[in-house]
Amino acid sequence: MARSKKPPSQKEPARPRAKWNAVCDATLVEVLCGERDKGFQTSNGNWHACAWAEAEKKLAGTELQSGGVAKNARNCQDRWTAVSLRSLTPILSHLP
Repeated sequence: MARSKKPPSQKEPARPRAKWNAVCDATLVEVLCGERDKGFQTSNGNWHACAWAEAEKKLAGTELQSGGVAKNARNCQDRWTAVSLRSLTPILSHLP
């Protein structure tokens, strides 16, 4: 059975999103570098769940400055994917 689409007037409102700024991005990078040093980065470049949990903990309260909703582990993971592909991969490869 095919799903019927709701008319535009009946669509659910978009869920609130986390908003990021340069300070939040820097905090995320700092946390992940620390987690890498602790051995929580996998051999293929991904991160263990505890690394995302630590990022969530360190970013708690930043929504008060940046706006949006509180950042959770999934928000951190999505943001990392976006910014690492764009600009951080060359930077991280030169870190000790």
